[in-house]
Amino acid sequence: MFHVTAARIFIHPVLVKYLFTMVQFAICISKIAKTRFSLRRPMYEVGITGTVACKYPRLGSGFTAYVSEKPNTTKEYRPIAKFSGTYWEKFYIHKIFFSWRIPKNLYIKFFYQCSKIPSHCMQMIIKPIPSHMIFQSGTLTQFFNLGTFDVTGKSSFQGTCLRMTKF
Repeated sequence: MFHVTAARIFIHPVLVKYLFTMVQFAICISKIAKTRFSLRRPMYEVGITGTVACKYPRLGSGFTAYVSEKPNTTKEYRPIAKFSGTYWEKFYIHKIFFSWRIPKNLYIKFFYQCSKIPSHCMQMIIKPIPSHMIFQSGTLTQFFNLGTFDVTGKSSFQGTCLRMTKF
């Protein structure tokens, strides 16, 4: 006859805690990897076209356009799109971007210097982009046409000097 005795294995409590932590870490990493590759943020696209007119363009100056979700900020650190153009030339902005939520309010901001008197101040005009002109990626059917608009002496922020260093 055989006599079997149960052998006891002693594992130090610190080692048990370490192994448990390593297993939790591995599970967490696998969940992150699974989420990152299986869930993708939806892509949207927007297209804008138009012509910016200026009666008094400064030599070598043009305009800069930003597409943004923030209408009242004069500093743009992470715009959806950025474009630099020349007065009296048609511009096209096309941007595909990621967003977890459907973008409802997008704005195009034009920063420019167009005045009879030379100034160090920038002027800004904000135009809203209608929500029906924001498409899911791959379904862009038309560009939002702003037409030709004159920015001479116009600004969304009257009396505010937007210094060049802010851009």
